[in-house]
Amino acid sequence: MAKLHSITLVVKPEQKLNIKWPRQHIRQVITLLTSFYLVCSSVSISAQHASLIFEAELAHELQECSGLIALENGKYFLAHNDSGCEPILYLISQDAKIIHQIRVEGSSHVDWEDMSFDGMKHLYIADCGNNDQSRRGGVINRIDISKGFFVDTVFAEQIKFQFGDYPTTKMKRNKKHFDIEAICTSGDSILMFTKNRDRWFCNKTFLYLLIPNTKQQKLLPIQSLHYGNAFLYENQISGAWCGNSTDQVYLTSASQLILLQNQRSGSDTLSYKLNRKYTYTDLSQKEAVCILEKNKVAVCQESNAILKSAAMLRIYKLSEK
Repeated sequence: MAKLHSITLVVKPEQKLNIKWPRQHIRQVITLLTSFYLVCSSVSISAQHASLIFEAELAHELQECSGLIALENGKYFLAHNDSGCEPILYLISQDAKIIHQIRVEGSSHVDWEDMSFDGMKHLYIADCGNNDQSRRGGVINRIDISKGFFVDTVFAEQIKFQFGDYPTTKMKRNKKHFDIEAICTSGDSILMFTKNRDRWFCNKTFLYLLIPNTKQQKLLPIQSLHYGNAFLYENQISGAWCGNSTDQVYLTSASQLILLQNQRSGSDTLSYKLNRKYTYTDLSQKEAVCILEKNKVAVCQESNAILKSAAMLRIYKLSEK
């Protein structure tokens, strides 16, 4: 017999209606809602799509994959898991087979999220996951990777920060934006984008800027950006890529790839606007994104029981119209 879960509906301020549904029915409702808003957003916003052209299932060790970097334009990838797993970097092939493992010593490892490479010698891993909004800051683990990706151990330097706008009293619903799951690196700056939980149908992200050569910082958002009105869980930001330039930034959610354009290109300040959206041809828990050549995008997705999707490495082709 299916286990029942209660849903309470407020009919009037003085009345409540208690409905008991089996767990699988609740999952079906969530899936239908996300699918419905995926279709609506693809029709109303843009005809541009990201079409799946290749996929390979990730190994059991990467079921919670949350960070991805493309090496040699996708010949290899570097990946890691999020919370509850070992602090290990996995070098994987194009077909998602594990080639080598690198243990990270000295790192902060509460809830690893996105990862970025400066293209020279430093790798940055964001330990900024904050689903319950209880963390008042986070840590960026900076790793010297100049000896290559076939070493057995690397050592992390912790760059700590605090949110300067974290509330000192009880957090309000419309202030739940302190979960950073998307970062990218450009020069001496790390761009950090939040995954918001403050509105059901208003998609917004806050941008924080971190200077990685400073050990302790208190940060305020430099910009808030509205990027859509889709269902919350379908369109929360979970990964970023900027190719070591602040001119353009790509953000990924479960349903869309979002391109931002810096309106102040060439200056020392950042101000992004929404440039373009690509709707993925599938709905899955996408956690990280890398842009490859010839309008191709690599994405890692975490396994998700509700969406009935496995942990995968996927390649998408972006439409040009």
